[in-house]
Amino acid sequence: MTASDLRAGGRTVDLSVELDGETYEFAWPADQKLLNFLLDQGLDPPYSCREGICSACEFKLVDGEVEMENNVVFEQDDIDEGWRLACQSRPTTDAVKIIYE
Repeated sequence: MTASDLRAGGRTVDLSVELDGETYEFAWPADQKLLNFLLDQGLDPPYSCREGICSACEFKLVDGEVEMENNVVFEQDDIDEGWRLACQSRPTTDAVKIIYE
C-alpha cells in the first residue's frame, strides 16, 4: 500500500504514541500531519516552527513508517535510527508506533 493509497478515501492508521511517560492509542487520519493530529487530540507534544526546520518536534519511530514532506534537519543516519519530524510526517503503513524522548 502506498502513501497516496492511505490518504485516499479518508483512511486511518493505528497510532501508538508514548509521550511524557504515558501511552496513547489513536486512529490517525492518513491525510493529516502527525503534529496537527496530536494537538487536535489535546496532547502537548514539543514543537516550535511547524515548518520542518527547527527539530523541536522530533520523535523516534519505533514501528511502521511515515513520510516527511520536508526535512532539512536530519541526515540519513538519523533517519535510519528512526528520527522524524512530527510537523512533516504522514503515515505510509497501517500501524505506526512512536516515542517522544
